[in-house]
Amino acid sequence: MESANLQLLNGTLESTAVSLASISENLAVLAANTRNANDLAKIYTDIHDHNRRLSKVISEPTEVITNVESHIETLNKKIADLKHQLSSLN
Repeated sequence: MESANLQLLNGTLESTAVSLASISENLAVLAANTRNANDLAKIYTDIHDHNRRLSKVISEPTEVITNVESHIETLNKKIADLKHQLSSLN
């Protein structure tokens, strides 16, 4: 009887050891997945920051072009005014 109880206890302990090993493996996988998720989050943040900087760089030339076009229009008006003044002198 005592031998049967010891065998049952031994079987239970072995089963518990297997379960604990499985839990340990699952925790290791979870830790690895968490690290991977953190790495992916960093990559996403880097991509987002790069996209924001790129968008800013792309918009800056547009602003410069708009300013140049505005200056050209102003100069064209001044040229037209000067031509008008010259023609009125003749």
